[in-house]
Amino acid sequence: MGLLLGVLAAISHMAVDIGGSYPAIVASLAMLIALLCWQPRQHKPGRGWVLLGLILVAVLAASQYTAASAAERAKIYLENDDYPAAASAYDDANKYGIGNPDWLTARGIVALAQAQLSHNKPQRQSYLDEALDYARRAEALDHYDGQHWQLESRVWLAQNQLQAATDAAIRALARDSNNHPEYAGDLAAAQWRQGRYDEALAVIDA
Repeated sequence: MGLLLGVLAAISHMAVDIGGSYPAIVASLAMLIALLCWQPRQHKPGRGWVLLGLILVAVLAASQYTAASAAERAKIYLENDDYPAAASAYDDANKYGIGNPDWLTARGIVALAQAQLSHNKPQRQSYLDEALDYARRAEALDHYDGQHWQLESRVWLAQNQLQAATDAAIRALARDSNNHPEYAGDLAAAQWRQGRYDEALAVIDA
């Protein structure tokens, strides 16, 4: 077990040092397999299944690291307003990651930003549809995180679907009323645009 933990630490260290490149990960996995197989030649019941399980864990760890690296690249692209590159990086994160709803919502936020920047009506609608799809997928994975519902609310608001925006904002606020006053702001904005001024002011003052 000590040997296994040491090798797994080496995998993480090498992957970080070389920027998470595939050669580093592959070389590390090869080293892990070689060390696990280096034993005196004797029959050990279940040894093959143990080895297969350890290899699977290592592959999953490498995949998750690749996904996390992609998500970090996406943040850098967003800092430079490179939305297509950010979208592609988040696509990689969601492809290699294991059901991370935050990355789905982040990808939806990028799609919403692209919609707001687009002057082509069909393209804008396509981005909005993408954003809504990512929001709902994130909601399905984590029903209790308000940020997914906030994204849905903003997508509906961008389409002037004011009641749907209000309903989603209420769900976001119900899930995290104390830490995110911006949820209240989104709800008030949707209510204000519906002419529900007293309700909007009450939300802001609460």
